[in-house]
Amino acid sequence: VKLEHERAVTNLFISGHPLNKYTKAMEIASVASISDIVGSFSEEETNVARVYKNNEYVTIACVLFDVTKRLTKKGTTMATFKMQDVGGNISAVAFQKCMEESGFLLEDGKSVLVKGKIDVRDDESVQIIVNNVYAMPNNDANDIEFANFTKIDSFQSMLTVSRGRNIRFVICLQSFAQLEERYGKEG
Repeated sequence: VKLEHERAVTNLFISGHPLNKYTKAMEIASVASISDIVGSFSEEETNVARVYKNNEYVTIACVLFDVTKRLTKKGTTMATFKMQDVGGNISAVAFQKCMEESGFLLEDGKSVLVKGKIDVRDDESVQIIVNNVYAMPNNDANDIEFANFTKIDSFQSMLTVSRGRNIRFVICLQSFAQLEERYGKEG
C-alpha cells in the first residue's frame, strides 16, 4: 500500500519497488532489463549490460500502468499499457490471442512476467508486442518454470514421465478453456 501511494503521488516508487519480492522468480526467468532494451536503441551513448535487437524476443518482469483495453475496427480486443521495472518504462501492446489467454492479468499496478517481441517503430520509439502474460509466482517456490502449454496433453505427459519421482508442480491456470476442451464442462 505504501508503494502504491508513493507512485500515485510522485509517479515513482521511492522506498522500494514491488518487484523486489520476486528476485528468485526473475532470476530463473532470465528477465531482460527495460533500461537495457530502451538503451540498445538510443542515439545517445548509454551503458547497457546487454544489447538487444529489433524483433528479439524477451521476458520482462514488470509492474503494469496505464492499462487501456479496447476493441479494434475488426471487433477484436487489444490493450496498450506501460511496463515498469526497477530501471525504466516501456510501452506495450497486446492483441487478440494474448488477450484471450491472459488479458485478465492486465491491471494497473499488477506485477507480472511478460513475454514478447521488441518492436522499433518508424518514429524510432521502442515498444513490446506482447505474446504472453504470466502471474508472478511465489518467490518461495522450490522450482519455478514458466511455460505456455498449448495443449493440456503436454502437461499430462510431463506428469506421466514424472510419476514416482519427488517433483513438485506449481500450476497457475490462466484459462479454463483448455481444460473444458479436453475434459468437457462436467469433467
